[in-house]
Amino acid sequence: MYRLATAFDAPLARPKMRPLDRCRHLARSVPTVDIVVQYFDGCPNWELADERVRAALSQLGLTATDVAHELVDTPEKAAAAGFRGSPTILVNGRDPFIVSASPVGLYCRLFTTPDGLVGSPTIDQLVHAIESAA
Repeated sequence: MYRLATAFDAPLARPKMRPLDRCRHLARSVPTVDIVVQYFDGCPNWELADERVRAALSQLGLTATDVAHELVDTPEKAAAAGFRGSPTILVNGRDPFIVSASPVGLYCRLFTTPDGLVGSPTIDQLVHAIESAA
């Protein structure tokens, strides 16, 4: 004879994971993200952008994520990298703040934020960009 389960029945126990399976499960559940801050010497905003990237990573619990820095110091390097101004923040190799009309070259970049045009995206904008890429 079969009995229907009710809301008062105890939930089924989950099978225990072996330690190696648990590690694999955790490794799959933690997103990985590659961040590169591209800049040129003399840019007044790249350090602020770097600071905000680290704050965004912290908010997301990704404090172990390394942030790479790439100095773009010649027009040739800018053209090869598709560098659209300093700072450029790449998330998993993609510029989430790119404006298609912006030219490639060595110049100071501005970002559209709720406070207007500024030299770095906001922490909230970076959190969104990282979440979208992860």
